[in-house]
Amino acid sequence: MTTPERGFSFEREGNLLMHMSPETPILAQKLKAASKHDLARVLKDYGDVRNAWRLAELICANRAGLRTTMDLRNLVAETVPRRFLKKNLHRVFQALRIWVNDEMTNVREGVTRALKVMATGARLLTISYHSGEDRIVKVLLREQERAGEMVRLNKKVIRPSGPETTVNPSARSARLRVGERCAA
Repeated sequence: MTTPERGFSFEREGNLLMHMSPETPILAQKLKAASKHDLARVLKDYGDVRNAWRLAELICANRAGLRTTMDLRNLVAETVPRRFLKKNLHRVFQALRIWVNDEMTNVREGVTRALKVMATGARLLTISYHSGEDRIVKVLLREQERAGEMVRLNKKVIRPSGPETTVNPSARSARLRVGERCAA
């Protein structure tokens, strides 16, 4: 995912794709069709971007010129102080990636489908990297537990240890949840 050609990196020049299937330029299409209100909601809901309205307004005003990751990076840089730039870039790129790939719906569908086909004693392990994804998994597992169909093996989410995040910085936001299918 970190190759610049895929459009996920704000550190290297690449086409502004952000789609898991790089052949489909969906972000450009979605940006052209999105209202300022919709874009601000995406930035706020999926990235917790503090200046979502201002950035959405700037993106909408400049969307014709947004072709590369650096174009977007430069717009974000206009809205935040330099010391907060990297954190905001992470949030903006994450929000747009989640939106373009409809990741929240995919998480909900994937977990729901897995729960339907699990045999008694089978375990479902999920690793999510965003609080919204984790919330979906937590709610679905809790509903299954209340219905008597599953036991959550960890009531509290499992997070990576300090040494693990030192070796693998990408793991720092990972959240693990485990459930086991009960006898019917």
